[in-house]
Amino acid sequence: MYVPKHLIIQEIVPRDLYDIKDKDQLFGLFDEQVLMGADWLRNRYGPMTCNNWHIGGDFNWSGFRTVGSPHYSPGSMHSVGKALDLKFSKISAEEIRDDLRKLEYVPHITRIEDGVSWLHIDTKPTNNNKLHFFKA
Repeated sequence: MYVPKHLIIQEIVPRDLYDIKDKDQLFGLFDEQVLMGADWLRNRYGPMTCNNWHIGGDFNWSGFRTVGSPHYSPGSMHSVGKALDLKFSKISAEEIRDDLRKLEYVPHITRIEDGVSWLHIDTKPTNNNKLHFFKA
């Protein structure tokens, strides 16, 4: 089980899941690659946030989404622990997407969502090793 260097568990699970589950095991809900990808992005682009409910913020569903979530979808990568929506404090999501498009290789992440103000990353399989940009 991979434990990210730059995210605490409260940032990637919703409050209701954090309140009822064994906290030491919650990282196991996630694909290790998406967590490693978040660490790689943090090292490259600086401070970021996923969920911020634990510090009084409004974001509760930017990581894992449970069946009761208003954003739950059975086919969503968020619902199987393979996606995160990240907000960076020193660079915009669009600037990050522009930079990632220039790279030959991006480790751990297979897809990035276009056209949103946050950086959606996921590890849904693609038919090649190149990073895929998609519109939801």
